[in-house]
This record gives sequence, structure tokens and C-alpha cells, in this order.
Amino acid sequence: AGCHDDVGGRQKGNNIMFCFELDGIGVCHLGDLGHLLDDGQLKEMGSVDILLIPVGGFFTIDARTADKVCDQLQPRVIIPMHYRTEKSFPEISGVDEFTKGKNNVTRQDSSEVEFKAGQLPDSAQIMVLNHPSVITKGYTPVFHCYTAQVACRFDEIQKKLDPKTGAVKEENPDFIKTGDAAIVKIVPTRPMVIEPSKKIPQLGRFAIRDMGQTVAAGVCLDVEEAK
Repeated sequence: AGCHDDVGGRQKGNNIMFCFELDGIGVCHLGDLGHLLDDGQLKEMGSVDILLIPVGGFFTIDARTADKVCDQLQPRVIIPMHYRTEKSFPEISGVDEFTKGKNNVTRQDSSEVEFKAGQLPDSAQIMVLNHPSVITKGYTPVFHCYTAQVACRFDEIQKKLDPKTGAVKEENPDFIKTGDAAIVKIVPTRPMVIEPSKKIPQLGRFAIRDMGQTVAAGVCLDVEEAK
């Protein structure tokens, strides 16, 4: 675990980091890290081959601090996240702040990339992923609701709405895109606490994030309790 800021979490709270090994490859997702790593954290993380790291600043570490964290961990693949896009907050910096002046940068055509043990780059490679322009059924980003951070699957896209009037524009659309409003059915991948926003507003609002970018926000209309 770490913090969302560089003052022990006193301003923005704690941050969860995920480190695991998959098929012989060490992967680390730094979440909303707000500080350099200490010796204890580096020891717990161990060897990191693929690093997903925030670079946009303001809410997390900025590009300069991200460079230092990369030097600490020495990964072979670096995937930047939490940087400014057309969907995100204007206060954070774009990914170019992190990649400028570097010649080990590739930009992917999709939001997915496959790695195999024994086929990773010999030296550190920065890979900028391309976030999907539409959301379809089965999409599974991370929902941030109060203090919970849980991956949730878009199980149904029930209605596409006019964002200005709330009127139904289309029933059961195949996809939704930037600027759309919709009513969807979401299924968490693990237990989480969420309530209808009219009942408990603090537990009924959420942000949807993917690869460190905020892609949508919404409110909970109804809940089906787990059986």
C-alpha cells in the first residue's frame, strides 16, 4: 500500500498498488501513487517487468516523479496512465510531458497489448496505449465508489439517453461513446458496497476509470443484492 499524496495520505488518503506475477512476468499497477517509493515498498514489490504508472500530476505523481519511480523499479515495459485526454480533467498534464525527449516510445493502435515471458524488450520501452473510443457490453473498467475500487463489467446497455433532456434516444444500443448518456446494468467482479444515490448519495456516485483515465461518471439508480 502507498498514499495518494506525498504527506502520508493526510491530504488525499491511501492508495492501493497491485503487484503480481503472471506466466513468469512481474506486473505492477501503481494506482494513484502520489510519492516516491521507499525501501520497504521496493523490497515488497520485488522484480517488476511491466509497470503501469500515473504521469499526469495534480491528483498523482507528475512526469518528473514518474521518471524517478521508473528508475527505482527498472521495469522493461512502462505503460503511462492517468494523463490528460479529451475525457479527463484539464488540470492534469498530457502524456507528452512524460514521453518528450525519450526515444524509447511506441504508441499502440489499441488499448490491449500482449506480452510473453522471454520476449520482453532488453531495455526499458514506453508503450502508450490507445483508449477505446466506444463502450460495449463486456467492457470491464474499474469503478471508484466512495472508498471502493472494483472492476465491474458492463452487462447490459439498456438505454441511450439525450444528455440534455434525459429522453430515451435508443433502446439496447450496441455501444455508447464520448458525449453519450445511458442507463446500463453493471456487474461487479467481486463484492462491493453501493447504494441508490437517492437513498445514500455518498455511496451512490461513482467514477469509471481505465488505464488511469477517467472515462465516465454516474449515479446508481437501483441495486440487486448478491444472493
